[in-house]
Amino acid sequence: MELQVFTDLDTFLAHQRAWDDLWERSGVVLPTARAELVAHWVRHFAQGGDFRCLAVADHNRLVAGLPLVQRWIKGLVPAGDLPANPWAVHGELLLDASVDLPKALQCLCQGIHQTPWQMLWIDLALVQSLWWQELMAQAQKVGMSGLVHLRYPVGLVYLDENFSTYWASRSSNLHRKVRKCCQRLEEAGPVQLRVIQQASAEQWEEELDTAWRIEDASWKGTAGSSVLRTSGMREFYFNQAQILAQWGYAQLVFLQVATRPIAFAFGWESKGVVQVCKIGYDPDFSGCSPGHLLWWLWFQRLAETRKTVLVDFSGPLTDATRLWANGSYPVGRVVLSPHWFGKWMIAGYQAYRTCRGRQNPPDWLEACTAPGPIPKIPEFESAPV
Repeated sequence: MELQVFTDLDTFLAHQRAWDDLWERSGVVLPTARAELVAHWVRHFAQGGDFRCLAVADHNRLVAGLPLVQRWIKGLVPAGDLPANPWAVHGELLLDASVDLPKALQCLCQGIHQTPWQMLWIDLALVQSLWWQELMAQAQKVGMSGLVHLRYPVGLVYLDENFSTYWASRSSNLHRKVRKCCQRLEEAGPVQLRVIQQASAEQWEEELDTAWRIEDASWKGTAGSSVLRTSGMREFYFNQAQILAQWGYAQLVFLQVATRPIAFAFGWESKGVVQVCKIGYDPDFSGCSPGHLLWWLWFQRLAETRKTVLVDFSGPLTDATRLWANGSYPVGRVVLSPHWFGKWMIAGYQAYRTCRGRQNPPDWLEACTAPGPIPKIPEFESAPV
C-alpha cells in the first residue's frame, strides 16, 4: 500500500473520482465528505490555511483517506482537524473495511507523522464507528499517544413503513401536545408539509431565503448568529445545496399554515439516512410547537414512502429532539500525536480533565444504541468533555 499526500485543493480534486468511490465503499453516510464539498468548505472557512489530505492507495484504488485543515487550540497551539465547525461538517475519516485494515491504517499513521502539526485534534469524531476505533488501535501500536473524550449524544429516529408503531412508542404528553397544537393551527388555515428536493437554482435560492428569514426572525437574528447576519453563510449554504441537489441528496421541508411557511428543516438524504443540518421556526407561532408538528408530519411522509429510514438529528440531543429519538450515538473528541511535544500536551490535557473530576464514562453513554459497542482501547483513556 502507498501513502499519498495532497497538499492543495487542485491536487485533491484531481483525485475526486477516486475519493468519491472510496466514500461510496466506506461506512460514512455524510455526503458532505465527498471531494467537491470538502473543497467547498476549505475554500470558505480555511482559505489560505494549511490543508492536507492523507490517502492510502492499494493497486491504484484509494482504501483510506483523512482530510485535514489547520485549527488553533485555545488560540495558541496549531493542530490538524477535519473540515468541520458548528456551521457545517464537511469531512470524515474514510475507510474501505474490505481491505487489510491494519496495513492501510499503519500507512495512514505514517502520513499523520508527516503532517506539519504536533497533533491531531478532532472535535467531531464518531468514536464508536469501526473506522475511528481501528485508527486509534493502530495508532497505539505504532507508538502514538492519544485520547478519546466523549462529548454528547446525537439523537436518531428509526422508522419503518408502519408509522403507527413508532408513534405509539412516543410519550402520551407528546401525543397531546401535537394534537392540541395541530387543532390550534388549523383554526388559521390548513396545516401541511411542503418538501423541496428537485428545483432549479433560482427556486433553491428563493426557498432557502424563505428558510433563512424564518431563522432570522428568531433569537438567532437578535443574537446576530443567523445565516443572514453572518457574512458569507447565505452563499455557502446556497452553493452547498446546489451541489447536494445535483446528486439528488438535498432536502428542504416547510411546515405551512395555509400558504405561510412557519417552520423548516434543511438537510440531505444519502445511503438511506436523512440528516438534519438546520432547523428553525417562526416565533409568532412558538405557542403552537411548530417544530414538533413538522417532525410529526415529515416522519409520517418518510415512513409512507420507504420501507425503512433512519433520521439523524446531527447535533447534540436536546429536550425537544429527545421526545422523538428512539436511538442515539456518541460524538467525541479524538486527540492523537506521534511527537514528543504533542504527547506532552496530551498528558497535560488529560491531567487537567482529571483534576476537574468529570465522570468517566458519562451517564448517557449506556443509552446509546448505535453504531456499535463502546470503544475498548485499553491504553487510551476516555473521559467526557
